[in-house]
Amino acid sequence: MPSKKEITHHVQKLRQIYAQTKVKGTYIDYEIPYTEIVKKAKEDDVFYKYSNKEDVYFCCYKTKFEDQDAVMFLFTMVLPGPASGSTLASELVMDFIGMMEKKFYPIKFSRFHKETDMNNKNIGFLKFIKLCEKDI
Repeated sequence: MPSKKEITHHVQKLRQIYAQTKVKGTYIDYEIPYTEIVKKAKEDDVFYKYSNKEDVYFCCYKTKFEDQDAVMFLFTMVLPGPASGSTLASELVMDFIGMMEKKFYPIKFSRFHKETDMNNKNIGFLKFIKLCEKDI
């Protein structure tokens, strides 16, 4: 599991991809199923490994949220512990939420979803919507 320091360390990569997505990203409906977003990100070659040593990936797409231009971040992560949940899994999710709220404030929308894959691994999906700010 990445530490808080490791989670924050990769913010520059997130900011760079956010800026690129905001300018020339592809639009997607943020309400489509998580697995479909991941499938599309892999097909579009925009599914990025967040850290070199963890099973955390992310993608960014332009979207519309409440009739405003926005960027959607979707993180996928293998959650530690049993399917019923664990303190480590909760800490991992909360660390990502804290990092996104701190580094990409204001986040307009966030949602967490958990599924079990065919290998019985717990997969967490963490979605964030950030409204595109007008450049001054």
